[in-house]
Amino acid sequence: DCEQFVVALVRASDGFKRSTEPQEPGSNSELAPESGEEDRAIASLPTAILGPRPRRVPAGERTLSKGTLVGRYVVLDRIGAGGMGVVYSAYDPDLNRKVALKLVRPRLGPDDQVRVLREAQALARLQHPNVVTLHDVGSFEERVFLAMELVDGTTLRGWWETGERSWREVVAVFIAAGEGLVAAHDKQLVH
Repeated sequence: DCEQFVVALVRASDGFKRSTEPQEPGSNSELAPESGEEDRAIASLPTAILGPRPRRVPAGERTLSKGTLVGRYVVLDRIGAGGMGVVYSAYDPDLNRKVALKLVRPRLGPDDQVRVLREAQALARLQHPNVVTLHDVGSFEERVFLAMELVDGTTLRGWWETGERSWREVVAVFIAAGEGLVAAHDKQLVH
């Protein structure tokens, strides 16, 4: 939820203030942590920003195996899951590239699937460096799928859990995410 994201970012930044000290040569930051507050502020980022832990595929919902064709896409591996569906890495033989393939959960009703298609149309109009590009949309076994840009790397949660982060790194990453959310909202895309 975007509101939770903004509230958590503001709370996390409570430990920072504008520095009244002269900046060191080469430094372009106007933010500096208050004495003893940096660790507390970073640790206070709630799990709501990072989202829930990855989900297992619900009972009765099959996992696609490597080589399954979804439209023209060849499934390679399952890379994640969330409330709306399961994401796979896949290969697009027509354009000779890997994509992220999001397969929307079957429990969504027809109205939900229409909403997903409308959101896909809005996402297709959105071009921003902090938002994945939508390449294609279609259906597979009465489920909607989205073929999107595959971004190498990890999730925000994975990045967060790999080790200690400076407050500057944390603020930079969350500002970049916020800029992507603003761009999405400007196109009436809400997630």
